[in-house]
Amino acid sequence: MTAVRPVQPIGSARADTSRVRFRSVLRSELGKLASLRSLRVSMAAVPLLLAGGMLLRAWAYALTAQHGPVGVAPAAAWADVVDIGAHGGELAVVVLTAIAAGSEYTARAAVSTYLAVPRRLVVLAAKTVVVLAATVVLAAVGLLAGALLSAPFMARADLDAAWTAVAGPAASAAALLLIVGAVTLAIGTLTRSTAAGITIVLAILLAGGAVAGLLGVVLGVDLVPFTLTYAAGVLTTLRDPAGPATLVGEGLVTAAWVVVPGAAAALALVRRDV
Repeated sequence: MTAVRPVQPIGSARADTSRVRFRSVLRSELGKLASLRSLRVSMAAVPLLLAGGMLLRAWAYALTAQHGPVGVAPAAAWADVVDIGAHGGELAVVVLTAIAAGSEYTARAAVSTYLAVPRRLVVLAAKTVVVLAATVVLAAVGLLAGALLSAPFMARADLDAAWTAVAGPAASAAALLLIVGAVTLAIGTLTRSTAAGITIVLAILLAGGAVAGLLGVVLGVDLVPFTLTYAAGVLTTLRDPAGPATLVGEGLVTAAWVVVPGAAAALALVRRDV
């Protein structure tokens, strides 16, 4: 007599297939990071600019200390060192995530990607996980290297601090880079252009505060708390914002900067032709 094999529930079969497919897409997106030369260069630039910015600021403190006391508390000085490095790392993260989002469309490789994986949101989710995870890892490497390289110069300036005092600003910098990377990935996916993604995000980061300030003067309303730079800076450092703004409010503003372009990018990805 032929044995009857139990039938697997349809729901669990679909779930297993979904998990396998997502893992394979994750591996594919990870392979793209390692295969494209422009992405490899951008990934190398993230820790280099982070560590380089921190080292230059620490060197400046050491030079200042040659002429007398610096007059800054060690914890505040280290926060300044990390902040300078984070500004350099932001530029590299913007370039990295914009290339990851737009290079496939520039090279017309997206056609083959979506033929292999018709569920485009799965591809977008996998790319988001891989790129943002790489951003966090690269930021951690750059911050650690920058702290180690900066420590001798900070010691010359009599600005030694416990590692716990450095960990807080470093965690804030990594969170800020993660937010910038998420916004850039969303805008790059929405525009389907590396150049457009870089240009728009750099304009938001570098000129957003000035434009909001000018418009605020004209309209009589303080618009600076609604900028990405200010809101993300307040959220990641957990400092009390100035004026009527609140920490929760700045968190909502930051979330809007990530969610709105992200939702628009997902919708455009599903509805637009490749």
